[in-house]
Amino acid sequence: MRNCFQINPLKIAVIFITAFSTNAFPQNGEVLFKTKCASCHTLGDGELIGPDLSGVTQRHPEPWLMEFIRSSSTMIKKGDAAAVAIFEKYSKKEMPDPKIADNEITEVITYMKKFSGAGDVVNVSNSTSQSGTSAITENMKPVTSEPTITMNSQTINTGLMYFTGEKRFTLKGPSCVTCHHVRHDSVILGGALAKNLDRITERYNEKALLNLIANPPFPAMSVAYQDKKITEEEAVSLVAFLKKSTENYAFQRPADKQFRFLYTGLAGMLLFFLLIPLVWSNKKKS
Repeated sequence: MRNCFQINPLKIAVIFITAFSTNAFPQNGEVLFKTKCASCHTLGDGELIGPDLSGVTQRHPEPWLMEFIRSSSTMIKKGDAAAVAIFEKYSKKEMPDPKIADNEITEVITYMKKFSGAGDVVNVSNSTSQSGTSAITENMKPVTSEPTITMNSQTINTGLMYFTGEKRFTLKGPSCVTCHHVRHDSVILGGALAKNLDRITERYNEKALLNLIANPPFPAMSVAYQDKKITEEEAVSLVAFLKKSTENYAFQRPADKQFRFLYTGLAGMLLFFLLIPLVWSNKKKS
């Protein structure tokens, strides 16, 4: 368990700087799509968390796409009819802002233009202009078919150990408990830097969760796992654990009761040490 509490100040600084800044180095549109968008969207392989974006450049004008990609939440708050309709259709899940520059958004739109219809790809193989980008994108294939999650005790327990940090990921990425909490009797001190994962499988299906873990769209998470990708086997174990925690949600102690248990233990220990001098003093008198 000690690994999940080790703190690297440099990594934390990088995460926070990246989370609140735009990317200063323009990237290829394909790489940007697969690092920023592919966890929630496909281009011709059907819906994930959000809509299939094949043909999206034919359905919406480019200025609208620029504004929506830049900040969909701003457009929803302004009451844009198309943005609100998408928000309502997809369970009112707001798309996180990608934190990229406008010229990079243009690169993404240019890349999406190559997909003129469902599954119709136009010259995608030649779109990689930067050296080394093809190797990057090969490891970022989204899960498009329904995954098979084996719900046995070994898989669930392995997922729990990955979540808490008791078992390290293959590429030594940070444990989930560093930033997240989930209601489970074995997770006492979950983090508060990111979303609470209570009943997460009621909000996202298994395919969506696997994509979020494989290609996280959230700035801090994408930086933390940039060179330390979670493997497919590890992701399956995590989803199995999260699914089980959702099923057993009503039978697990909430976080406040867990802390109450901790505080009660500390109070008992303090009382014990306070009583020792009193008992010793009475013993000497007798």
